[in-house]
Amino acid sequence: MRALFYELPEACDNTLWVAERADVTIELGKPKLPAFPLPEGFASSDEYLRFLSFREAEARYGAPVPPMWSSGLISSSVLSLPWAFQIIFSSVGT
Repeated sequence: MRALFYELPEACDNTLWVAERADVTIELGKPKLPAFPLPEGFASSDEYLRFLSFREAEARYGAPVPPMWSSGLISSSVLSLPWAFQIIFSSVGT
């Protein structure tokens, strides 16, 4: 790290100072994500993410969306993300 920040040695010193004082315990295998309630009318985060994806595709490309979206090629690859990413993307998209 010092080689990367050779112009700012105090940045490395300060980072070490903070790290030595931080008490962080991370439980592996138990993600702690904030709860983002789904808007009314959506039964799952998958359904909501699909809605957001197509809404943004229509805004960008116009309706109807291009065949690559409507065929499911893109939506299936995006929507097969792990659930944690779906929650995050859904919350950012609102």
